[in-house]
Amino acid sequence: MSPRLPRAPFRRSWWWLFGLFIAVPAVVLAMLGMRAIRAEDVERQRQHRERQGQVAAQIRRLADASLSTALDRVVTDASRSETTGPAADARAWLFEVDSAGVVAFPAERLVAPPADAVPFARPLALPDSEAAAIERVRAAEAQGRTTEALALYRGLPDNPTLRPWIDWRLLVLSGASPVMLAEQMTARVVWESDATTPSGVPLAVAALNEMGGRPGVGPKHLAAAAERTLAALRGGRWPLSLDQRRAYERELLRLLGSVPEDDLVARATVSHLEDLEQVAEHVRTALAASHGLPPRAHMVGDADLGHLLIWIRPRSSTDAWRGVAVPDHEASALFATAIGPLLEGQPFTASLSDRTRILWAHGSTVPRDVEVPGQPLETVSGWSLSVTGTALDPLTGSSRLLSYARVLFPIAVLACGLVLAGWLMRREIALAERQSTFVAAVTHEFKSPLTSIRLLMERLADGRIGTEESAARYHAAIGAETERLENLVNRLLESQKLQSGQRTYDLQPSSLQTMVRETVDRLRPQAEAKDIQISARVIGAVPDLPLDVQAMFDAVRNLIDNAIKYSPAHTEITVALDIDGPDVRLTVSDQGVGIDPADATRVFEPFFRGRRGERVNVQGTGLGLSLVRATAEAHGGTVAVEDNGGRGSRFILRVPRPHPPVDLPASTPLEPEHL
Repeated sequence: MSPRLPRAPFRRSWWWLFGLFIAVPAVVLAMLGMRAIRAEDVERQRQHRERQGQVAAQIRRLADASLSTALDRVVTDASRSETTGPAADARAWLFEVDSAGVVAFPAERLVAPPADAVPFARPLALPDSEAAAIERVRAAEAQGRTTEALALYRGLPDNPTLRPWIDWRLLVLSGASPVMLAEQMTARVVWESDATTPSGVPLAVAALNEMGGRPGVGPKHLAAAAERTLAALRGGRWPLSLDQRRAYERELLRLLGSVPEDDLVARATVSHLEDLEQVAEHVRTALAASHGLPPRAHMVGDADLGHLLIWIRPRSSTDAWRGVAVPDHEASALFATAIGPLLEGQPFTASLSDRTRILWAHGSTVPRDVEVPGQPLETVSGWSLSVTGTALDPLTGSSRLLSYARVLFPIAVLACGLVLAGWLMRREIALAERQSTFVAAVTHEFKSPLTSIRLLMERLADGRIGTEESAARYHAAIGAETERLENLVNRLLESQKLQSGQRTYDLQPSSLQTMVRETVDRLRPQAEAKDIQISARVIGAVPDLPLDVQAMFDAVRNLIDNAIKYSPAHTEITVALDIDGPDVRLTVSDQGVGIDPADATRVFEPFFRGRRGERVNVQGTGLGLSLVRATAEAHGGTVAVEDNGGRGSRFILRVPRPHPPVDLPASTPLEPEHL
């Protein structure tokens, strides 16, 4: 075994103590600096929170006033619709609710009674005598007493409210033709007036129902009257309940030969009526929950199907409660318009909430059903506004990072320097160990042939040689050992030239086949001495290559010599030379100890020796394979090692062929030829 220099423990190296001497004060200073920066940062945050608290209080006051103004504006706009009629793009509905729970929509001229109420009807308010006369004329008409009915109709009081209906009945009972009836039905006096029957049914709807089944009425006149009546119905001309409105519209669509599912306007109307019905239900629920004294505004219903109810207190105890209903999505837009501009460009998040949920949020993702504490608003009882600022503004955050960087950067540089110093020291120690091993190996390599030469020379000098044949054998042995020394010296010189960059290569056309044959012949006695069978062959016609003869001789010799040294007795070494694509390939296969997979990528480094070679106590300098790689790269080729089928190793040296390559014809077989 080659001697090794003792390796000092890592922690006992002088640079370790030097690193501690530098690192400990630096770390202490860094900790003090970080503590000072942290204290300064805490103070900045405190001041920042105070400033933000003042700004947030101002925002709350402004938001309170802005929200109050926005609610008043919504009430004003909705109240205006009571006289102007409903707008096509109305975003809020004016409502009234009485003590019986009947919700009315004045702009729509619609009412929504409770579900358990009796069917809603709104007959005309007539004097008792006039109502009795109408009952008598209806009875006569129902019993078929036409003459009597005509006389009674003519004798009814001249009531402007009933005059359109009386004229219509007189026209029908007088036997007017269907054409005349159709013309009268499309006249403006019927479908453009607010006229109703005494029971409250719109006169236009009643006329259409009566004429719809009468023979002789043309579909053209009937359709025109139905379209005009439907438009008047949708415009809110007659005071109706939601159920009456649905029923009349369905009947008119039937006369037109259409169904709500096929009419876009009809579908929108149905949806609108459903919305009003939902509003009515929310109004009744809110009024019942507040025990008759609702707050100024509150949200009723689910998060997605709710309404914001803005209440208008009655002027006296006898007046009904009035208010405005705003859909949930429109309420969110209202809050954003009223409060959002106050938060633009401010580092704040805000949320408006009532007692149960979040109504609106700005700059946050707070769920709408989570209660967030905030400051109560003065204008709306039960509502609160939460305004939260960020911990630090961007400038303060950047300054803090810069302060930390000024402290941490020198520490990071120092740490990198210490790590680099440690890495360099470990590298120098490893290099010293490898050089020590190399010196020991070279010493052994030199000592062995020198000892053999000295012993042989002593025998020759003592005259103990019996025959001339023995003397010749001794001289041959001395020559072999001398050549071994010369090869070792040449290998060392080649390694020194490679490391210093002084090695040059003289490329001349040469036969690699000849080099392989001569090297195998020269090393065959060395292989036979270990009872190793060495065979070589060439496949195909290998052309001459531009080679540095001496460098390539040494490379081939190193590969075959390594195979002999690391192969046990009774094994075989195979040397093959062939053409592989654009390269000439030299393969040296042995059945020796092989190379550990972890060492396969390092065996071509200078001074490196595999672990398996050390285990079998094979001496070497660790330079041979590095010289082989340098020679291969100098010739534009490569060298690699791979496993030889589970036993031994296979080294492959590739040298590119000159261009264009010279190949044999495809019809000529490439038979193996022994070297």
